[in-house]
Amino acid sequence: MNGILFFYEFAKKQILRLLIISFSLFLMQGIGFCTENKYIVDELYPGHNNIRSNRLNIIFIGGEYNSFEEFEKICKDMIALNGENRYGLMQIKPFSEPGFDKHFNFWICRKIPKSGKPYKQLTNQIMWELIKPVNAEAIEDLNRHYRANLKYDGRNILPVMIANTNPREIPNYNYGGGSFGRGGTFTVWKIGNPWFAYNDMIVTHIHELMHSIPELYDEYGGSGSIYDDPGWKTRKYGKQFFVPGSSEDPGKITKERFLKLSETEKLEYVKQNCPWKNYIGKGTGVLKTGIFEGGLGKNQNIYRSVQNSIMNYPYNLVPGKTLGFGEYLENLIREKIIREFGK
Repeated sequence: MNGILFFYEFAKKQILRLLIISFSLFLMQGIGFCTENKYIVDELYPGHNNIRSNRLNIIFIGGEYNSFEEFEKICKDMIALNGENRYGLMQIKPFSEPGFDKHFNFWICRKIPKSGKPYKQLTNQIMWELIKPVNAEAIEDLNRHYRANLKYDGRNILPVMIANTNPREIPNYNYGGGSFGRGGTFTVWKIGNPWFAYNDMIVTHIHELMHSIPELYDEYGGSGSIYDDPGWKTRKYGKQFFVPGSSEDPGKITKERFLKLSETEKLEYVKQNCPWKNYIGKGTGVLKTGIFEGGLGKNQNIYRSVQNSIMNYPYNLVPGKTLGFGEYLENLIREKIIREFGK
């Protein structure tokens, strides 16, 4: 009889112990821990993310890399939350400002697909089809792991897709990156690629990211006048540019009248009516706010606020020089992100 009671008490304690362990594991999993590596998405910076907070979730997804560590280094150099790279996003104003990092969650996908094809057989479409399915899988993985309800709806999820390929070895693909707006970015860059220096490509990643959030435009010129664009008058320039005679011009001058002005008169008109008129003279070097002609691939009759921001090219990657956006664009970025992802 005593033996039976002893066995009963022993069994009861073991069952209770198993129940406690199971419940503890359940709680740990519910707040984002897991005891085995069964998820494909991890925090890029362990302990930084808060999936319950109103933040932009940036998910890094790679393709064609030989190792996860190889891909992880590029992602950390691009974000530079801990100062990994002086040209990284979080080392540049306004992102470097105290507390600004709390508007973002940074994730990295451990699943890195490879096509098995030589670089010369790769195309833009092949790379896109290679990486795109992982994007959906990563979001599903995040939701399952952290019991969240994130959706790929162009708002709080931003995939940053980076393929380890050389643009010059890909037919009809001679540029470094592109953006789908709020749908994410897609950048190609082969490790050791002599076409771009390493830091130049790191900043290219940031340039493309800025197209997505806070939706900035390209500031480099090209050829011709913005007036050559049939839709120039009603186009939205997002306060980033000023086009005399457009629907956003408070001075209401006509294109014909503006073109008859002298160069000095044109600059004065722009100075008096551009959205950044109260910032003129602020800053230093190529980031000093003023009146500079060119943008959106046009050289004439469209004006920007600084000589050479990250949205221009080539980038100002000179030791001792400042890489950034200029005070006016910094304010546009700050307003946009705080408005969408403020507390």
